[in-house]
Amino acid sequence: MPEVTIVREADQPDLFRFVSDRNLLAQYDFLEVSVRVALQERVEGIGHDLIREANRIATRYLCDTPGQYRNCPIYIRNSSHSPPDHAEVYGLMQEMVAYIFDNWKSKSAIHLASYVLWQLNWTHPFEEGNGRTARAMCYYVLCVGNGMWLPGSNIVPQQIRANRTPYYEALRKADAAFDRAAGKIDVSEMEAYLTRLLTIQLS
Repeated sequence: MPEVTIVREADQPDLFRFVSDRNLLAQYDFLEVSVRVALQERVEGIGHDLIREANRIATRYLCDTPGQYRNCPIYIRNSSHSPPDHAEVYGLMQEMVAYIFDNWKSKSAIHLASYVLWQLNWTHPFEEGNGRTARAMCYYVLCVGNGMWLPGSNIVPQQIRANRTPYYEALRKADAAFDRAAGKIDVSEMEAYLTRLLTIQLS
């Protein structure tokens, strides 16, 4: 059986953009189905399988390990943040999943979505598609946490993609405030940012 061809941005930029855009549309379709199923089945929180499948769809034909947590170091371009060692990835993802489940009923959907958006970016658990996966999971939590597939065409993930400067600033502030040893998490700037985007979507 032939191996799957991987499209590299440096070698085939036009094809890479085409595949990336189509994958993103497929990921949004998967996201809506997942939200509607979760609402029907009264699912609380998120799980590893959902996160990995969202990444797999977003990175099909674009990397060698779609949907798999990374087993190698990774670096973020144009960022001072160094993601944790790959040996820590599963444990960090388990911490994230547990935090969402434990706080599902006691904290707001905006807080939990902000936490997911920041934590997935901070951990960078995949070789490719971390931002796309983080935005998708953020929106999943927003929708399920609010009990509906949210109306509006200019949805939160699209707004983030259109103007990333305030998004990056909110991530940096959450990074600066984070103290893992002390259990300190402050995503208040991200909460305010997502609230603004959600207001635009619903208006």
